[in-house]
Order: sequence, then structure tokens, then C-alpha cells
Amino acid sequence: MFVRKIWDLFLLEGEVAFLKVALKIFQMIEPEIIQKDYAETLYSLRTCTHDMNINHLIYSLSSSSLTHEKVSKTLQKEKEKQHKQERSKSMFG
Repeated sequence: MFVRKIWDLFLLEGEVAFLKVALKIFQMIEPEIIQKDYAETLYSLRTCTHDMNINHLIYSLSSSSLTHEKVSKTLQKEKEKQHKQERSKSMFG
């Protein structure tokens, strides 16, 4: 059920839906994982959705200001920045 709802959200909003869901899940489990060691954190990440209320998660995403346009702009800026760094390395390296 959880995965189907996430795919529905993806079909509705596009790829930004996956980022929104991931960020929201991290936000919801942050207090729990911040106190754990690496192995326990990985286990929590693998199992956190087992007890999660998917309807609450989807509802909480509606207040997110993250949009496809914002993500695309940010990614484009990062690509340009990386491209400039690579060019300067090749010129001086």
C-alpha cells in the first residue's frame, strides 16, 4: 500500500515527489536516528515505513513548498557550477 501511494504521487507530481517523500521521511524519523550509531540508523531507514501512516505522510506533503521548478532550477545551477569547476581545472590543471 505504501509503495503504491508513492507511485500515485509520482504520477501526479513527477520526479519531485520522490524527493519530497524522502525528505519528509527523514524529517519524521530524525529524532529517532540522530541518537543511533551507523548500523542502527541503516536498520531504521530500512524499516521506518513499516509503521508509518501513509495517509499522514501524504497529507503532510501538501504543505511542502518544494516544486518541480525549484528542484530543476537548483539542479541546473549545480550542473553549471560543476561544469565551471571542471573547465577551470582543465585550464589550470
